[in-house]
Amino acid sequence: MQFCMFCHVIPHTTGQAKMAFKCEDGALSLPMSQVCNHMWDCPDGSDELPHRNCPSMGPGQTVHITSPGWPGKYPNNASVIWTFASEMGLPLLLQIVHFDLQRNYDFLVIGGASDPRDVTSVVKYRYGHDKYTDKPFEMYANLTGNDDLLKENIWRSEVSEMWMYFESDSATANDGFQLILSTPNVCKPNWVYFEGSCYRLIDTVMQYSDAALYCSKASIGGHLAVIHSSQENDLVAMVAESNRAWIGASRKFHNSKEFFWINGDKKTFTNWRKLEPNNFSGKENCVEINYVRKGLWNDHFCIMKKPFVCEMPAL
Repeated sequence: MQFCMFCHVIPHTTGQAKMAFKCEDGALSLPMSQVCNHMWDCPDGSDELPHRNCPSMGPGQTVHITSPGWPGKYPNNASVIWTFASEMGLPLLLQIVHFDLQRNYDFLVIGGASDPRDVTSVVKYRYGHDKYTDKPFEMYANLTGNDDLLKENIWRSEVSEMWMYFESDSATANDGFQLILSTPNVCKPNWVYFEGSCYRLIDTVMQYSDAALYCSKASIGGHLAVIHSSQENDLVAMVAESNRAWIGASRKFHNSKEFFWINGDKKTFTNWRKLEPNNFSGKENCVEINYVRKGLWNDHFCIMKKPFVCEMPAL
């Protein structure tokens, strides 16, 4: 698995300053010393923007990140930015294996967002414990020095994107750093992850009530798929493949115009096919997905046997 690295300028030497960086819109050519310096010198900002089509990390993948020159010492006047993203909202886990930078002069900054220019996204990193309260210390991840306490904790992102910025000055260079970035295996085999839940198509056809019971027995907290957004709807439709499949919505009571989710969540998103729900013959009380076209919903007879999509909490 390759991570996405951009704005890689090592070091800012006199010779390098003569090299040209061409802005993506072709408007200007800049010396490399103006690339990756947190300032937009190109009109389109391409001197500070990531490469296009960066790969994303899937479940259970690992990336090793090291300072330039590793395992040797990093160069002076280095400036490197990395960006990372995971698939389908997977959390990113960061572990520090080795860390040795010139204290207060060389820094590694970590942010929980896609844009390194967003200084508000710098994350807090836990390290060590207060000897009186036993609570972990927290610091903004503007890391420097060689404190072994930094290696005690694994940082978990709150979002599925991360950036890192490493900068060294013109003086002493130390050993550098070695980090491990990973995504967890959060679903059982054959289940698909999305934003804290796992989904799976069960292609054994069942009536709605039997399908609901099956999902509840599949795992603690399991139920027929509950959908809160267009992105989640696309995911469930994809999991259902070409099948018209039960999801976890049904009428609140017979002939009611109101539907509810099987887990009690408030219903805020719908994707009905045109003219649906129509409650044909007054007995269409359960909801299927992929009706006529992928992702569209339809109310149908609960006694009909269909494949169905189960949802369970991520591990």
